[in-house]
Amino acid sequence: MARKAKSAQMSPVKRGILLLLLVGSFGFAGYQFYTAYRLQDPAFQRERTLGRTGALAPGMWGPAAAERVAVNLDSFVETTKPRTVGTREIVQPSGLRFTAAIKRAPEKIETKYIYQALAMMRVAPLPQINHRMFVQSAGGKILPVYVHDAAVPALTGQPLEAPVELAGFHVYTYSKGPAIVVDGWVPGATAVR
Repeated sequence: MARKAKSAQMSPVKRGILLLLLVGSFGFAGYQFYTAYRLQDPAFQRERTLGRTGALAPGMWGPAAAERVAVNLDSFVETTKPRTVGTREIVQPSGLRFTAAIKRAPEKIETKYIYQALAMMRVAPLPQINHRMFVQSAGGKILPVYVHDAAVPALTGQPLEAPVELAGFHVYTYSKGPAIVVDGWVPGATAVR
């Protein structure tokens, strides 16, 4: 009987080694679980990408349409592709203006992804974007663009198929090219070709 009791007891050294192994194992597993959980958090991803302070988009809707960078839409679509096929790349929103013909008037759609992209880039306050329209470049490329709710009435009144200079922001890039949020148009502007 005494023999069994003696074998059931562990020396303090063995107990310490076992404790270190258990704590080390659970600690590593816990760290892996915590890291995997945090990688799913958009705020954590943004912090990893931008740092703790982040890069707030200063007044995304602030610059006047005429002051934005003029781009040729055909060239912009060709040069703005994601690095990996089938992915989307979120970019810091940058103002631009371009000439295109409105092919289809703004229509209401689901816009959850654009809000996620804007939130990830810390755009505040988030703009109201619930519409999409299709535009055609001078080279004949048809591109879907998001439309800011405040711009819908003015853009709905524009004639279809006629070139107009639109103003907006490039928010992310995907397989069809740049995702642009149109927030206005430049009346009487010279066409950018």
